[in-house]
Amino acid sequence: NGARGQEAFELAIRDARNSPTPTKIALSLSSDFVANQERAFITKLLPDVDLLIANSSESMAFCQVDSAHAAFSALKLLCPNVVTTQGKDGALFYINNVEGDIKSYPSRMVDTTGAGDAFAGGLIFGLVNGYAPDQSIRFGNFLASKVIEQFGARLGEDAFNLWQEEFGHLRPGK
Repeated sequence: NGARGQEAFELAIRDARNSPTPTKIALSLSSDFVANQERAFITKLLPDVDLLIANSSESMAFCQVDSAHAAFSALKLLCPNVVTTQGKDGALFYINNVEGDIKSYPSRMVDTTGAGDAFAGGLIFGLVNGYAPDQSIRFGNFLASKVIEQFGARLGEDAFNLWQEEFGHLRPGK
Protein backbone atom coordinates (compact mmCIF):
# COMPACT_ATOMS: atom_id res chain seq x y z
CA ASN A 1 0.00 0.00 0.00
CA GLY A 2 0.99 3.65 -0.35
CA ALA A 3 2.05 4.25 3.25
CA ARG A 4 4.25 1.14 3.33
CA GLY A 5 5.84 2.10 0.01
CA GLN A 6 6.57 5.58 1.28
CA GLU A 7 8.08 4.17 4.47
CA ALA A 8 10.30 1.88 2.37
CA PHE A 9 11.58 4.88 0.38
CA GLU A 10 12.30 6.84 3.54
CA LEU A 11 14.14 3.92 5.14
CA ALA A 12 16.20 3.28 2.00
CA ILE A 13 17.25 6.94 1.84
CA ARG A 14 18.05 7.02 5.55
CA ASP A 15 20.13 3.85 5.29
CA ALA A 16 21.95 5.18 2.23
CA ARG A 17 22.75 8.46 3.96
CA ASN A 18 23.94 6.62 7.10
CA SER A 19 26.09 4.16 5.17
CA PRO A 20 29.83 4.22 5.91
CA THR A 21 30.33 4.06 2.13
CA PRO A 22 29.42 7.25 0.27
CA THR A 23 26.14 6.51 -1.47
CA LYS A 24 24.30 8.53 -4.11
CA ILE A 25 20.55 8.38 -4.51
CA ALA A 26 18.86 8.40 -7.91
CA LEU A 27 15.08 8.62 -8.25
CA SER A 28 12.90 8.12 -11.29
CA LEU A 29 9.42 9.62 -11.43
CA SER A 30 8.38 6.28 -13.00
CA SER A 31 5.08 7.31 -14.61
CA ASP A 32 2.68 10.21 -15.06
CA PHE A 33 0.38 8.53 -12.55
CA VAL A 34 3.10 8.34 -9.87
CA ALA A 35 4.21 11.91 -10.62
CA ASN A 36 0.64 13.14 -10.09
CA GLN A 37 -0.45 10.92 -7.21
CA GLU A 38 2.75 11.10 -5.19
CA ARG A 39 3.74 14.73 -5.91
CA ALA A 40 3.77 15.80 -2.24
CA PHE A 41 5.75 12.76 -1.11
CA ILE A 42 8.27 13.03 -3.95
CA THR A 43 8.72 16.73 -3.21
CA LYS A 44 9.48 15.78 0.39
CA LEU A 45 12.14 13.29 -0.81
CA LEU A 46 13.88 15.56 -3.34
CA PRO A 47 16.21 17.34 -0.88
CA ASP A 48 17.81 13.93 -0.23
CA VAL A 49 17.94 12.87 -3.89
CA ASP A 50 21.20 13.33 -5.81
CA LEU A 51 19.80 12.63 -9.29
CA LEU A 52 16.24 12.87 -10.58
CA ILE A 53 15.41 11.08 -13.84
CA ALA A 54 12.11 11.60 -15.66
CA ASN A 55 10.70 11.63 -19.14
CA SER A 56 9.12 14.82 -20.43
CA SER A 57 5.57 13.62 -19.78
CA GLU A 58 6.37 12.65 -16.18
CA SER A 59 8.19 15.90 -15.51
CA MET A 60 5.32 17.97 -16.92
CA ALA A 61 2.81 16.01 -14.82
CA PHE A 62 4.90 16.43 -11.68
CA CYS A 63 5.46 20.17 -12.22
CA GLN A 64 1.91 20.72 -13.50
CA VAL A 65 3.06 22.57 -16.60
CA ASP A 66 2.52 21.95 -20.31
CA SER A 67 6.09 22.40 -21.53
CA ALA A 68 8.99 19.99 -21.12
CA HIS A 69 11.43 22.90 -20.93
CA ALA A 70 9.37 24.62 -18.22
CA ALA A 71 9.25 21.39 -16.25
CA PHE A 72 13.00 20.92 -16.63
CA SER A 73 13.61 24.46 -15.37
CA ALA A 74 11.36 23.84 -12.37
CA LEU A 75 13.01 20.51 -11.52
CA LYS A 76 16.47 22.10 -11.52
CA LEU A 77 15.30 24.22 -8.59
CA LEU A 78 14.21 21.13 -6.64
CA CYS A 79 17.08 18.70 -7.18
CA PRO A 80 20.82 19.26 -7.70
CA ASN A 81 21.06 16.94 -10.72
CA VAL A 82 18.23 16.40 -13.20
CA VAL A 83 17.86 14.52 -16.47
CA THR A 84 14.68 14.57 -18.53
CA THR A 85 14.38 12.35 -21.57
CA GLN A 86 12.46 13.59 -24.58
CA GLY A 87 12.11 10.48 -26.72
CA LYS A 88 13.39 11.06 -30.25
CA ASP A 89 14.53 14.55 -29.21
CA GLY A 90 17.17 13.22 -26.81
CA ALA A 91 17.63 14.39 -23.23
CA LEU A 92 18.08 17.59 -21.24
CA PHE A 93 20.47 17.49 -18.33
CA TYR A 94 21.66 19.57 -15.44
CA ILE A 95 24.46 17.72 -13.66
CA ASN A 96 27.22 19.19 -11.50
CA ASN A 97 26.09 22.71 -12.47
CA VAL A 98 26.48 21.93 -16.18
CA GLU A 99 23.43 22.11 -18.41
CA GLY A 100 23.06 20.56 -21.82
CA ASP A 101 20.94 18.90 -24.46
CA ILE A 102 22.09 15.56 -25.90
CA LYS A 103 20.52 14.31 -29.11
CA SER A 104 19.09 10.82 -29.37
CA TYR A 105 20.50 8.03 -31.50
CA PRO A 106 18.64 7.31 -34.73
CA SER A 107 16.55 4.18 -34.42
CA ARG A 108 13.52 2.41 -35.81
CA MET A 109 10.95 2.26 -33.04
CA VAL A 110 9.17 -1.06 -32.58
CA ASP A 111 8.30 -1.04 -28.85
CA THR A 112 9.19 1.55 -26.19
CA THR A 113 8.93 -0.92 -23.31
CA GLY A 114 12.08 -0.65 -21.24
CA ALA A 115 13.50 2.43 -22.98
CA GLY A 116 13.49 4.51 -19.79
CA ASP A 117 15.11 1.74 -17.77
CA ALA A 118 17.78 1.20 -20.43
CA PHE A 119 18.44 4.94 -20.49
CA ALA A 120 18.73 5.12 -16.70
CA GLY A 121 21.04 2.10 -16.66
CA GLY A 122 23.40 3.60 -19.22
CA LEU A 123 23.34 7.01 -17.54
CA ILE A 124 24.03 5.67 -14.06
CA PHE A 125 26.70 3.26 -15.34
CA GLY A 126 28.54 6.18 -16.89
CA LEU A 127 28.26 8.47 -13.87
CA VAL A 128 29.28 5.78 -11.37
CA ASN A 129 32.29 4.85 -13.49
CA GLY A 130 33.58 8.40 -13.81
CA TYR A 131 32.44 9.30 -17.32
CA ALA A 132 31.44 12.89 -18.02
CA PRO A 133 27.70 13.65 -17.69
CA ASP A 134 27.23 14.27 -21.43
CA GLN A 135 28.92 10.97 -22.30
CA SER A 136 26.90 9.14 -19.63
CA ILE A 137 23.71 10.44 -21.24
CA ARG A 138 24.94 9.26 -24.62
CA PHE A 139 25.34 5.79 -23.07
CA GLY A 140 21.73 5.96 -21.90
CA ASN A 141 20.46 7.27 -25.24
CA PHE A 142 22.34 4.55 -27.09
CA LEU A 143 20.97 1.70 -24.97
CA ALA A 144 17.44 3.12 -25.14
CA SER A 145 17.72 3.34 -28.94
CA LYS A 146 18.63 -0.35 -29.09
CA VAL A 147 15.81 -1.43 -26.74
CA ILE A 148 13.10 0.32 -28.77
CA GLU A 149 14.17 -1.45 -31.96
CA GLN A 150 12.83 -4.76 -30.63
CA PHE A 151 9.84 -6.18 -28.78
CA GLY A 152 10.38 -6.34 -25.04
CA ALA A 153 12.70 -4.63 -22.62
CA ARG A 154 15.77 -6.87 -22.57
CA LEU A 155 18.77 -6.59 -24.82
CA GLY A 156 20.02 -9.88 -23.47
CA GLU A 157 23.63 -10.94 -23.78
CA ASP A 158 24.17 -8.51 -26.66
CA ALA A 159 23.92 -5.43 -24.41
CA PHE A 160 27.55 -5.43 -23.36
CA ASN A 161 28.78 -6.23 -26.87
CA LEU A 162 26.68 -3.42 -28.37
CA TRP A 163 28.00 -0.98 -25.78
CA GLN A 164 31.59 -2.18 -26.27
CA GLU A 165 31.38 -1.74 -30.05
CA GLU A 166 30.07 1.81 -29.72
CA PHE A 167 31.98 3.08 -26.69
CA GLY A 168 34.75 0.61 -25.86
CA HIS A 169 37.41 3.09 -26.96
CA LEU A 170 36.36 5.64 -24.33
CA ARG A 171 37.82 5.92 -20.85
CA PRO A 172 36.31 7.59 -17.77
CA GLY A 173 36.61 11.35 -17.63
CA LYS A 174 36.32 11.70 -21.41
